[in-house]
Amino acid sequence: MTTKKCLVAFDPKTPHARSSDFLVPVWDGEVPKFFGIDSGKLWPLGRVVFVGQEITVNDIFAKLVDSGRRIESVDRVLKEIEAYISMVEDQRIGSVLELRADPSAPVGVVLSRTDIKAQASPKKKLP
Repeated sequence: MTTKKCLVAFDPKTPHARSSDFLVPVWDGEVPKFFGIDSGKLWPLGRVVFVGQEITVNDIFAKLVDSGRRIESVDRVLKEIEAYISMVEDQRIGSVLELRADPSAPVGVVLSRTDIKAQASPKKKLP
């Protein structure tokens, strides 16, 4: 499975800020969170962006491994990433999403759209 969409970290305090911290779903105890591959931080929200190139499950898994995040079950994580890619593909670019635990979902989590709007960066006016 491949995608050209991904989630990046989103902070509602600075909705116009751009981020390049790509997110992967992980479990923090019993709560699903987004893990920033570059920062190593856990994020509650992510924004859908177009990355411009095909990204595979294995690409995301390799980045997760390179980040140093401990992986308990490779098979489970690969299934979660595949489901994550499938859920992201159904979302619109610019949407702000959160992860919710859902026992009825195949991998136990679902992406849900929030009412938060990502704002475009302020445009600079020409003199």
